[in-house]
Amino acid sequence: MARNLEVEEQFYKEDFLSAAELTQDKRHYQRLLAMHYIQLGNSQSSVSSLLGKSPRSIQQWIRRYKDKGMLGMQQSYIPGCPRKLSKDKLDKFAKDFISKQRSLSGGRLVAVDAQALLKTNYSCDYKISSVYHLLHEAGLSWISGRSQNPNSSQEAQDAFKKTSLNWCKE
Repeated sequence: MARNLEVEEQFYKEDFLSAAELTQDKRHYQRLLAMHYIQLGNSQSSVSSLLGKSPRSIQQWIRRYKDKGMLGMQQSYIPGCPRKLSKDKLDKFAKDFISKQRSLSGGRLVAVDAQALLKTNYSCDYKISSVYHLLHEAGLSWISGRSQNPNSSQEAQDAFKKTSLNWCKE
């Protein structure tokens, strides 16, 4: 069982709850809420079970607070593979993808088309599942209306609607 870490007097003067209400980051909110519960006198083990985190995580958050103050509660660097496509290039990719879709006379682009665009224009080799995540991150939705047949006639559609409504009313 982990032993509880001692906190200093300054810890009890912080307003963790107000800071938690202002943050947009879920993890930052959780850390601040944990600190608030500890301020209220809850044990670290009870806070860990309340938030569904390990007692070790709570201890690490307290250490981070002791070392860096409120800045220690914010998200630190997360190690991992660097992005293949930077944020600014992601915006450019989204604009390119939309303009390519608008240039089509019929049909719509799919993930394979996005994958090819990424490979040719941005020299990024993505798997299809990652392309879907990238498109979602770019704010592109796959929910769309049907594409319009280039040979369709609006007058013929309007005439059909007028005659079909009369048939339904009878």
